Amino acid sequence: MGAKRPLLVLLHPFPMDASFWGPMWRELAADVTLLTPEFPGFGSAPADLAPTIAGFAAHVAELIGAEDAGPAIVVGLSLGGYVALALAVEHPGAVAALVLANTRAEADTLDAQRAREHAIDTVRIDGLDTYLADLVPRLMSPGAEREAWERAYALAETQDPDAVCAALEALRDRPDRTMDLTGIGVRTIVIGYGSDDRITPLGGTGQQRLIVEELAARRSTGAADVGDEAAFAFAFLAFAFLTARAI
Repeated sequence: MGAKRPLLVLLHPFPMDASFWGPMWRELAADVTLLTPEFPGFGSAPADLAPTIAGFAAHVAELIGAEDAGPAIVVGLSLGGYVALALAVEHPGAVAALVLANTRAEADTLDAQRAREHAIDTVRIDGLDTYLADLVPRLMSPGAEREAWERAYALAETQDPDAVCAALEALRDRPDRTMDLTGIGVRTIVIGYGSDDRITPLGGTGQQRLIVEELAARRSTGAADVGDEAAFAFAFLAFAFLTARAI
């Protein structure tokens, strides 16, 4: 019997769906068992009237368990990173290794909560297109290529406005995870996109723990959140390879 392939879970960013990972699928599928779950209401996922980060993390844990392939290497970007962090904290047996990108451990500040509420009002009153016209430029670097801009809009504009609002509410209401960080006992890589977007550094050491220095994406090459896929893929694929050898 051949060696069991590593189980890799990719959790998509906001406000995208699992097709965000499309350019990477063909590079990954031959070497790993791949899961790309979607937040409720995004892509082809069924809607949920009041989804939460923790609730979706529990769903992902169930998907991992159903594969019967052992704990997974979990990669989360943006919204997906918050889910991945909740998964590692609340369902540690499901996670063999963790990649957190463009995610932070702190809960939203009052100002950030108000900003999300304003975003919800914009979607509901003025429409998703109006919201995306403001959001997408903030996700992109000034030097992003036109193709990156077009892809970001194309992925975001197909989402259900109600699902976008529900996800904004889930992001607004997520708990602070700062005190949970030192309890994460798996190998972890944190990928940052600048000093204003870093997750609180994960502290602590242990036999099964490898904290990797935060990586700064080159803003001049593409999107801060949804571009520079090759660099992001290289970072977590290298980490996944090393982790798979150690599991």
